[in-house]
Amino acid sequence: MGAANLEPEVQQAVEATAALLEEMGHTLIEIPTPYDLNEYYKGFAGRSKFSADSLEHEVRALGRPIDSSTLEPLSLKLYEFGRTAQSASLGDKFEAWRITRFRVGEAIDPFDILLTPTMRVVAPPNDSIYCAPQARPSP
Repeated sequence: MGAANLEPEVQQAVEATAALLEEMGHTLIEIPTPYDLNEYYKGFAGRSKFSADSLEHEVRALGRPIDSSTLEPLSLKLYEFGRTAQSASLGDKFEAWRITRFRVGEAIDPFDILLTPTMRVVAPPNDSIYCAPQARPSP
């Protein structure tokens, strides 16, 4: 099912939903992943590089740092990834992203609805390491 390895709980949720939809009379058709993972990752790197560059431009204008005091942990990791993303020109990376989007669009066009997990892992709790610490009110 797809290009990502799903955690068992996520896989079970998708399968249970598919079974329920079939019981309700819907026809389900499983399709292969409509894009090449290497092209997807190249496009992801291009978007990350563009986002990192844009963020650096904005924080310079605001006079703020880019660190754990201004970004949540996941956003900081994505920024760091974007700063180091290389291997092809930005234009090539955006072309890879365009091709991926086009192929997905072609593959899903005949369908009314998609059944797909939004994440490959169970969502972490709100107070996990992926969230910024809650601000404490001043006394």
